[in-house]
Amino acid sequence: MASDSSSTYLLNHADLQSLYYQTNNENGGIIDLGLSLRVLQPQAYDHPEHPHAVADDYNDMVEWNQLNPYENPDSTSVVYPRKTVDNVVNERNIYQRSKHRSDFVKVNMDGVLIGRKICVLDHSSYLSLAHQLEDMFGKHSLCSLRLFESGSEFTLWYKDRDEQWRIAGDVPWKEFVDSVTRIRIMFKDEALFRSRQSARIDPNSKQNNNHQTKLPMTDSMIRSIVEAIHSAPTQAVIYFSGGASQALSWLASVPGASNTLLEVIVPYSRMSMIQLLGKVPVQFTSKETAEDMALVAYNRALKLCKPGSPVVGVGFTGSLASIHPKQGDHRFYLSTRTSNRLWSSSVTLSKGLRSREQEEQVSSQVLLKAIADACNVSSSTMFVSDLTQHEVPDVREQCFDEEQELEQLILGKICFKIYPFSSGTQVSSGERKVILSGSFNPLHDGHLKLLEVAMSLCSDGYPCFELSAINADKPPLTVAQIKDRVKQFEKAGKTVIISNQPYFYKKAELFPGSAFVIGADTAARLINPKYYGGSYENMIETLLGCKRTGSTFLVGGRNMDGVFKVLEDFDIPSELKDMFISIPVDKFRMDISSTEIRKRKGEPSL
Repeated sequence: MASDSSSTYLLNHADLQSLYYQTNNENGGIIDLGLSLRVLQPQAYDHPEHPHAVADDYNDMVEWNQLNPYENPDSTSVVYPRKTVDNVVNERNIYQRSKHRSDFVKVNMDGVLIGRKICVLDHSSYLSLAHQLEDMFGKHSLCSLRLFESGSEFTLWYKDRDEQWRIAGDVPWKEFVDSVTRIRIMFKDEALFRSRQSARIDPNSKQNNNHQTKLPMTDSMIRSIVEAIHSAPTQAVIYFSGGASQALSWLASVPGASNTLLEVIVPYSRMSMIQLLGKVPVQFTSKETAEDMALVAYNRALKLCKPGSPVVGVGFTGSLASIHPKQGDHRFYLSTRTSNRLWSSSVTLSKGLRSREQEEQVSSQVLLKAIADACNVSSSTMFVSDLTQHEVPDVREQCFDEEQELEQLILGKICFKIYPFSSGTQVSSGERKVILSGSFNPLHDGHLKLLEVAMSLCSDGYPCFELSAINADKPPLTVAQIKDRVKQFEKAGKTVIISNQPYFYKKAELFPGSAFVIGADTAARLINPKYYGGSYENMIETLLGCKRTGSTFLVGGRNMDGVFKVLEDFDIPSELKDMFISIPVDKFRMDISSTEIRKRKGEPSL
């Protein structure tokens, strides 16, 4: 070698990777000076199973000290591949670019002592990156890494240029490539710890001191949220279409689901959605449709819930990744409706970032968190879904006061509102309602005594009064009138339901399986064809419809035109007799009415 070789080498250190010393020994071999840093050679990585693979041997990507030498078949000497002129030029370009930022980042995995390096420019997506990391580190896991899959034991984190650890996938791929400086494959429990650390805020900073630590939704976190939901008193009806199906699996797989779930329906077809909503939606995947679904679910929950239990109606509709590419956005909409709140959220996903399964996963996380919030699960505010920082939900919330809710009831938007004034010692655990309907203008001792006697005949029922805001032959009650009458029940400590159904066949649909407590005068009207358009057949068919809902009528004696009458004084059709049960006179007789009380006070009849 010439005397100036050393200085030439130092001045042209970009050629370091191509420096070889050849000798004319018998084998014509090459002696490696141990200076090869061949890891810097960029070769695009593609998983062998994928059609775009160009690398013949994945070992080309490992670190320099792990290179596998190529053996000369005619000799026992070790031969390293020669560099071409094009290789050298490419390597110089890489070196110049690397002076600003390194295209190669170190990857470490929990439990593995030795890290590896990868060239992030060799990849075009998170999926391609996951394939290479699977080849590198998959053998260190019993069930493989399965990064970005819901069942994986591992979470992929990266350190950005600001020295902050973040979850891979939170930004578009190009932004990730520009910012990543280090990658770590963590066990999910460790990832949870990391998220706690990274979410801490300096108490002396100018940021909002009320900021809460946000934790990723790991499997254990999801289970804890579901357990908290099942422990809450709120019961739910859920209607979802086009995504978020994993949320149902999470809710149903944790013990206690029967405490929460009243009904779940998937109106996937067009006609199914139309029948559910009772109309053709302007757009099937929209915020308005999600809100309509939530309102229908809320009204359904009111009918199915345990008496007095708070309920939530949940609606979800989405357009996620499918077999065929979609021209529009991948998006979903969800809404929850409770007695005093309508909440909705719209999310547009980063198209192409996730598989269908992964979009199902993230939409299910958002839906589960929304259910937890509606159930007032306080810890749910600590958890965040796998949405990226660019997938910001558009959240809207509308709260209602009592007067607004009653207005909605009068307009028919909600079917009833319950005021659970009864104390715990008075309330049965049974789901069957024992309902005494009336105008209660005013509420008097006769009403209270009649319901008390009825409860002695239906010991497993839930006693409540029912006041309809809509009258068959009078104007609707005003909000002020309803509130005044409700105060009577609050004072007496009795539960009252405000509905918008004046007819008993509609009440039977609204409160299926209930026992309605009525007076003999009401029983007489129920079996009178006059109130069914003069048709006896219509009367029979209407009351048989009540019977099919499981409804019965408990009939107390009543003074009618100066004569006290009981159930036995009427001719009940044979097919309806088992629906009517007489309250014995020796148990209840009280010749008093609201009308007489108003007359004594000189008040007009309403």
